[in-house]
Amino acid sequence: MKIDASITKFILCSDIDYTKDRAGTFSIYQDLLKDGKYKILKYSGDSDGVVPTQGTMKWIDALALKVSKPFRSWKVGDNTSGWVTEYENNFTFATIHGAGHMAPQWKR
Repeated sequence: MKIDASITKFILCSDIDYTKDRAGTFSIYQDLLKDGKYKILKYSGDSDGVVPTQGTMKWIDALALKVSKPFRSWKVGDNTSGWVTEYENNFTFATIHGAGHMAPQWKR
Protein backbone atom coordinates (compact mmCIF):
# COMPACT_ATOMS: atom_id res chain seq x y z
CA MET A 1 0.00 0.00 0.00
CA LYS A 2 1.39 3.40 -0.98
CA ILE A 3 0.72 6.36 1.31
CA ASP A 4 0.23 9.77 -0.27
CA ALA A 5 2.63 12.04 1.65
CA SER A 6 1.10 15.16 0.10
CA ILE A 7 -1.94 14.86 2.39
CA THR A 8 -0.92 16.76 5.50
CA LYS A 9 -4.07 18.07 7.19
CA PHE A 10 -7.52 16.71 7.95
CA ILE A 11 -9.81 19.45 6.65
CA LEU A 12 -13.30 18.06 7.28
CA CYS A 13 -14.56 19.56 10.58
CA SER A 14 -11.16 21.17 11.28
CA ASP A 15 -12.67 24.63 11.80
CA ILE A 16 -14.91 23.55 14.69
CA ASP A 17 -13.93 24.54 18.21
CA TYR A 18 -14.40 21.26 20.10
CA THR A 19 -14.54 21.13 23.88
CA LYS A 20 -14.87 18.25 26.30
CA ASP A 21 -17.67 19.98 28.21
CA ARG A 22 -21.16 18.47 27.85
CA ALA A 23 -22.68 21.72 29.14
CA GLY A 24 -22.40 23.19 25.64
CA THR A 25 -25.67 21.62 24.43
CA PHE A 26 -27.00 20.00 27.59
CA SER A 27 -29.37 22.83 28.54
CA ILE A 28 -30.70 23.00 24.98
CA TYR A 29 -31.76 19.35 25.13
CA GLN A 30 -33.30 19.85 28.56
CA ASP A 31 -35.44 22.67 27.16
CA LEU A 32 -36.43 20.73 24.03
CA LEU A 33 -37.43 17.70 26.07
CA LYS A 34 -39.64 19.50 28.60
CA ASP A 35 -43.01 18.74 27.03
CA GLY A 36 -42.19 16.05 24.45
CA LYS A 37 -43.30 18.35 21.64
CA TYR A 38 -40.26 17.46 19.51
CA LYS A 39 -39.11 14.02 18.41
CA ILE A 40 -35.38 13.82 18.98
CA LEU A 41 -33.07 11.11 17.65
CA LYS A 42 -29.53 11.06 19.02
CA TYR A 43 -27.35 8.50 17.28
CA SER A 44 -23.81 7.25 17.56
CA GLY A 45 -21.63 5.07 15.38
CA ASP A 46 -20.48 2.14 17.49
CA SER A 47 -16.95 2.43 16.04
CA ASP A 48 -16.64 6.15 16.83
CA GLY A 49 -13.26 6.87 18.40
CA VAL A 50 -13.92 10.62 18.72
CA VAL A 51 -17.21 10.55 20.64
CA PRO A 52 -17.57 6.93 21.80
CA THR A 53 -21.02 5.44 22.29
CA GLN A 54 -20.37 4.97 26.01
CA GLY A 55 -19.75 8.72 26.38
CA THR A 56 -22.99 9.54 24.58
CA MET A 57 -24.87 7.10 26.81
CA LYS A 58 -23.38 8.72 29.91
CA TRP A 59 -24.49 12.14 28.59
CA ILE A 60 -28.01 10.76 28.04
CA ASP A 61 -28.07 9.24 31.53
CA ALA A 62 -27.38 12.72 32.93
CA LEU A 63 -30.67 13.89 31.34
CA ALA A 64 -32.41 11.57 33.86
CA LEU A 65 -35.10 10.44 31.41
CA LYS A 66 -37.22 7.37 32.08
CA VAL A 67 -36.87 4.53 29.57
CA SER A 68 -40.13 3.88 27.72
CA LYS A 69 -38.84 1.04 25.47
CA PRO A 70 -35.67 -0.74 26.62
CA PHE A 71 -32.41 -1.36 24.79
CA ARG A 72 -33.02 -3.65 21.81
CA SER A 73 -31.66 -4.29 18.33
CA TRP A 74 -32.96 -2.63 15.21
CA LYS A 75 -32.66 -4.30 11.83
CA VAL A 76 -32.56 -3.61 8.13
CA GLY A 77 -33.86 -6.78 6.55
CA ASP A 78 -32.41 -9.68 8.52
CA ASN A 79 -29.28 -7.78 9.57
CA THR A 80 -28.82 -6.18 12.99
CA SER A 81 -27.96 -2.58 12.18
CA GLY A 82 -27.53 -1.28 15.72
CA TRP A 83 -29.24 -0.88 19.06
CA VAL A 84 -31.96 1.51 20.17
CA THR A 85 -33.45 2.77 23.43
CA GLU A 86 -36.54 4.97 23.60
CA TYR A 87 -37.07 7.42 26.46
CA GLU A 88 -39.91 9.56 27.72
CA ASN A 89 -40.67 12.87 25.96
CA ASN A 90 -40.01 11.49 22.46
CA PHE A 91 -36.25 11.05 22.89
CA THR A 92 -34.59 8.10 21.11
CA PHE A 93 -30.98 6.96 21.17
CA ALA A 94 -29.69 4.57 18.50
CA THR A 95 -26.34 3.11 17.61
CA ILE A 96 -25.30 2.45 14.05
CA HIS A 97 -23.34 -0.78 13.81
CA GLY A 98 -20.00 -0.43 12.03
CA ALA A 99 -20.16 3.36 11.71
CA GLY A 100 -17.52 5.77 12.93
CA HIS A 101 -17.71 9.42 13.94
CA MET A 102 -19.27 10.60 10.69
CA ALA A 103 -21.98 7.93 10.73
CA PRO A 104 -23.86 9.10 7.60
CA GLN A 105 -20.64 8.86 5.60
CA TRP A 106 -19.91 5.33 6.88
CA LYS A 107 -23.42 3.84 6.74
CA ARG A 108 -25.91 5.64 4.54
